Amino acid sequence: MDKRKQELLFTVALMAFFGVLFGIASTYPKQPRELPQLVSGVAILLLGIRIYRLVVNPSVAAVKKTDWRTSMRVFGVLIGFYLLTNLIGTFPAAALMLYTLGIVLRAKSRLRLALVSIGLVVIYWLVFTVGAGVNLPHGILIDLITG
Repeated sequence: MDKRKQELLFTVALMAFFGVLFGIASTYPKQPRELPQLVSGVAILLLGIRIYRLVVNPSVAAVKKTDWRTSMRVFGVLIGFYLLTNLIGTFPAAALMLYTLGIVLRAKSRLRLALVSIGLVVIYWLVFTVGAGVNLPHGILIDLITG
């Protein structure tokens, strides 16, 4: 099977997955179903655009070899985020994850990377804690410090 067909099948499978998630989210009560439906809807739209591009222009299919070393480093950063979230809390762990991902993916400016990481975490805090009133995990260390 050539690369184009593989990518097309994978994209269709992802689109079906997000379609199922969208359907499952419609069974939730009105308030919590909006975010999963929004994320699934955007993913379905982007995957639809990808399928269109693959069908119209077959040369669009990825032909580069996968850099497994970088992929494994990214996976390690995500595992580290999960572990750090339980220890130091969601927001500091998210800032560290974004900064570390930027380093792993070879960002040019570390200062800009730090500023973007902090800015995204502030937006994350504003949306979830201030806007939606969701208390995200504080972490064991923060709980010990604050009593």
